[in-house]
Amino acid sequence: MWLRRNRGFADVPLEKQDVASETRLPLDPPDSGLNPEETCLQLERKRIVVAAINKLTPALRTAMKLRELHDLSTQETAGILGLPVGTVKARVFHGRGKLRAMLNVHGQKSQTH
Repeated sequence: MWLRRNRGFADVPLEKQDVASETRLPLDPPDSGLNPEETCLQLERKRIVVAAINKLTPALRTAMKLRELHDLSTQETAGILGLPVGTVKARVFHGRGKLRAMLNVHGQKSQTH
């Protein structure tokens, strides 16, 4: 019974031992980050989206940045801009449509080149 009870509590050293040289090597934890290619693609996507947002009119750009990038509610955005909630909703709606159109054009260009 004692063996069965203590079977799951085996000590595991934080270093693994190299049997051939009797030295202890540190265990490498698995890298949970993105690989370099994924990191590069993510940065490129972000650059494209920011460039597209900057091409929007100032009114649409401001509403989009507050709603989408700063994660503010429609009511909070309306309060900051001093606009009715309906106006903010309309600007975000039109901003998303224009942004989608710009990103689709960019996506088609990058596929043909």
